[in-house]
Amino acid sequence: GESHMSTYVSIDIKDRDGNVVGGAERIIRPPDQRTVEHGGMAFEGPFQGQGFAARYNAHVEQSYIEHGIDKVTLNANLDVGGYAWARAGYDFRNSSARATVASHAREVGRKFSPDVQAQIRQVADNPRSSPVDFAMIGHQPGMSTWPGKQVMLGVSWDGVKNIGPSGGYTQPELGES
Repeated sequence: GESHMSTYVSIDIKDRDGNVVGGAERIIRPPDQRTVEHGGMAFEGPFQGQGFAARYNAHVEQSYIEHGIDKVTLNANLDVGGYAWARAGYDFRNSSARATVASHAREVGRKFSPDVQAQIRQVADNPRSSPVDFAMIGHQPGMSTWPGKQVMLGVSWDGVKNIGPSGGYTQPELGES
């Protein structure tokens, strides 16, 4: 019969010379779910912020698609994950994930100008706002940081990305936590 077990995979990420520069964990769900859960992903200092993670994830997603996987789930964690996964096109897995970020955005927003606070409220009040909508609040080209990035760097949320043939946007699974 078909397996209903998840497969846990621990990955060493190496540079061109074979030195381990990072690591990742993945949980491959049973085949009928067509889903991979991304666990942690970490890089050594000099490899952070070099665009490597984005290239690596694009390569991995292509491999998933070739193997019939059409959904990636993860917890975008504190530190850089909350921002990085928003920029990578992940959506909120459910309405409670969006509510968590909206609440955090309003809280952090208190330190910004009334103008920025109004932008935060506009995004936070919209039930269709995506993580990247929050991440880009107050962004101007050439800035190294901005209000939305500060919001997303400090919050953890459950994300989902549909990568299969259907692709594109699908409604998050409402009512799940």
